[in-house]
Amino acid sequence: MVPGCYLCCVTQIPKEHQELIRRVLGANYLELDTARLSIDEDLHGQTTVRAQVTERGQAVDIEGKGVGVVDAFFHLSSTLGS
Repeated sequence: MVPGCYLCCVTQIPKEHQELIRRVLGANYLELDTARLSIDEDLHGQTTVRAQVTERGQAVDIEGKGVGVVDAFFHLSSTLGS
């Protein structure tokens, strides 16, 4: 871990489970790199999460909306792989 590196702390890969994860997910396994992330919340409780990720070497813009950050991330994650 690199001191003061936020991404190093939150993007750790569970190496002891990596083989099992890849085997279970098969062709549905996605390996993504995050290039950009923004979170916007309005006064009415609507949250929008926008991200640019690299999937198989190609940049993809994704967006999720919901009531709160967790809900918005859930909707954002449901757009992956489609």
